[in-house]
Amino acid sequence: MRDRPGLISLFVLLAALLALAPAPTLLAHHGGPIVFVDAKNPPSADKVCDFHFHSIKAALTNCPQELPDNATILVDPGIYDEGQLTISVKGLQLQSSGGAERTKILGSIDIQAKGVLLQGFDINANGFNDAVAVENIQVHLVGNKLHGAKHEGILVEGSSDDVLISGNEPFNNGRIGIRVLGNSRNAQIEKNKVRSNGTAGISIEGNSDGFLITDNTISLNQGEGISISSSDNGQIAKNQLISNGLEGIELQDANGNTIVDNTISSSSLYGISLVASDNNEVRGNQVSSNGAGGIALREGDQAAQRNTVESNQILGNIKAGASGVLLEGDVTGSIVLNNTLSNNSFGIRFTQSTAKHSPSNNTLVSNEISDSDQDGISVEASAGQNVFRSNKINSNNGVGLYISAGQGNDEVAGNSLESNGDQGILIEGSPRNAVHDNTLTANGGQGIALMSGADATSVIKNTITSGEQEGVFLSGVNDVRSEEHTSELQSPSFISYAVFCLKKSIFFFSQCALNKILYRIIYKLVTIHESI
Repeated sequence: MRDRPGLISLFVLLAALLALAPAPTLLAHHGGPIVFVDAKNPPSADKVCDFHFHSIKAALTNCPQELPDNATILVDPGIYDEGQLTISVKGLQLQSSGGAERTKILGSIDIQAKGVLLQGFDINANGFNDAVAVENIQVHLVGNKLHGAKHEGILVEGSSDDVLISGNEPFNNGRIGIRVLGNSRNAQIEKNKVRSNGTAGISIEGNSDGFLITDNTISLNQGEGISISSSDNGQIAKNQLISNGLEGIELQDANGNTIVDNTISSSSLYGISLVASDNNEVRGNQVSSNGAGGIALREGDQAAQRNTVESNQILGNIKAGASGVLLEGDVTGSIVLNNTLSNNSFGIRFTQSTAKHSPSNNTLVSNEISDSDQDGISVEASAGQNVFRSNKINSNNGVGLYISAGQGNDEVAGNSLESNGDQGILIEGSPRNAVHDNTLTANGGQGIALMSGADATSVIKNTITSGEQEGVFLSGVNDVRSEEHTSELQSPSFISYAVFCLKKSIFFFSQCALNKILYRIIYKLVTIHESI
């Protein structure tokens, strides 16, 4: 075959043009170049600005003029001993090509620029204060493992808004797994595994409002699983919190937040605790086997007001004194609605704070409370005007509903109390209450008992059947109004006068007869049947 001069000339021309053209090492990616880092490159590669480096630090610092905004640094698998790294390039994407299992950084990363993405690294802080610190807005941390920090796995410094923390694993850090500091709004923390940190798993602090914490697994942290302080209008949803050293979730001075559809178990203290926090919703959570109790509403340096606890499953918080739901101290305006509480030490409990304040103006409606080791509902302190309505209180070992102290003016209405070990309803030390339209069946003690201090209480239109003792029993009380009951004592071995007696003298039997009572009493040769 003969040579073709025209074709040879064309090849020569193309070669010349290629020689004059720039090297095709810059690939367009979201508006910036790609820089490559590979630990297999020789260290001398860090001295040449050809976009192929041996270390991440060299890629960040050695050729700053070649690293514009929105650049990408793509890091191949390997171990990178970097010390302190600082990212100051806006929109930089620092990504591994092989993921966190294969790409390890020894050191700490400080992100100072806006819009940075850090993805796919195993970062061993190796004694630095924080594995990653964020100091600007719109930073995304995705798919990293962060451990060995003296303080935090991830630290979001103040005023760093719109940070996304997704799919990371902060573990074995000295203090907090993920910490968001003051005025860092709209943090989104999702799908992370946060475990075995020295204090809290996740902490949101100081006016970092509008946060979202969702779909995380948070376990074995020595403090709270999630701690929210002085931050409002956030959401904690669909997280699993297991075996954390203090509360599963704690809010302190945090308002307008929603805690929904979380599973919380085996916390050393409460599953969920709201302290000095207002207008929060706790809804649809499963809270079980926590040391101090299920859900607690408590005063702190101020009252806890207008919180709603609704449709939660609160089970198996059985350590001595643990409550399914606790209201402690100056807790007002709470609504506890439609919850299922079973196998707790107490079902729902009202107590006094160390400052000697008591709950008031709270409403408990349509809860199912069963199989408590002690009382179904125990009101040990009250500033009055609480409402207990339409609850099912069954098979508790102690009293169904026990008000043992308070300023009174409570309403107990429309409840069903069955098969409790002691009285269905027992009130003492609390005056001026209204007990009406309740159904009491097969309780071990009296159906309704009013003891000393329960003066001026009205007991009206209750249905009391199949109990072991009196239907209505009064002792040491004055000015009690009791009428229009339906009652039948079905234990023939127990003596009672019209199933409604004042334990003073038979003289008071005339007052018993004012009640509309259906009763049956058998004692020796005397049988009384009367319907008034």
